[in-house]
Amino acid sequence: MIAERLDATKVIFGLKGSFPAAIDQLCARSSLANLGDRFSSQKRNEMNQRYSYIGSGVAVPHLRVENLAAPELILGLAPQGLSFNGVNVKVILLLVTPAEQPAQHLQILQRVSSLLPAITGELLEQRDAPRVLQTIARAEQMSALPTYLNLTQEQIAFELETDLSDGLTSAEAHSRLAHYGRNVLQRVRREPWHIKLFRNLFSFFAVLLWIAALLCFVPGVDLPQLGIAILLVILINGLFAFMARVQVGSGFRNVAAAHRTKMPRYPRRENIRDRYRRAGAWRYHFSRTRQFGAR
Repeated sequence: MIAERLDATKVIFGLKGSFPAAIDQLCARSSLANLGDRFSSQKRNEMNQRYSYIGSGVAVPHLRVENLAAPELILGLAPQGLSFNGVNVKVILLLVTPAEQPAQHLQILQRVSSLLPAITGELLEQRDAPRVLQTIARAEQMSALPTYLNLTQEQIAFELETDLSDGLTSAEAHSRLAHYGRNVLQRVRREPWHIKLFRNLFSFFAVLLWIAALLCFVPGVDLPQLGIAILLVILINGLFAFMARVQVGSGFRNVAAAHRTKMPRYPRRENIRDRYRRAGAWRYHFSRTRQFGAR
């Protein structure tokens, strides 16, 4: 993901000076006009600066731009380090993504957060862009599948422009509901119960047992007791498998059913059906744990 989107011409070695100067130097390599001005005009509050640094000497200044065709990444290496909020930054990855695709932004940010801190030292040892890309590509191949576990709740809330305590305003919630639609799962045609039972009684191994049971009643074999025992095994096993499938189906329907949950909705807390929960809304469980209510 990172190696594919990072071009060799957008890898800069030997960054020096201040951190803002390094950002300007990285923006100069971008294909977007006035990218440096966009970063400068961005509100420089404590939260923006906090989530630009991901640890282990790696900073990821990120920005979402309207009507951007594809994400753009620019990598800068500073072996001597750059001072940023009291920490020494040696690797800077400038990330610009389309504003219309927040999920893609989070996915790239997660992959960067889990990948770059582990290979910082190896990246700083490289002396040319192709080797840097090879290092990143090799690390990506060895890494696990994308996951959001590396991002804290605060980081996810910041990226989705919501608040942990107050949630979304009613106007913003209705706006996202109109844009993304309802949080519902489409129902599919249910399989009749007798077909499910038939499939469990006549699966591949069940058919082998049916044949074995019938052979027990063939003249010359004369093992009716064994045949009856095999038939009982087929029936009991088929019924248990059928009941398990029914329980799984009913459990899924319960999860998919609409529930009312109490959620923070500024300026008050409201009871809202799950189908109307939107990205950025936080669902409170009875165990008092918080879980992000994704679409």
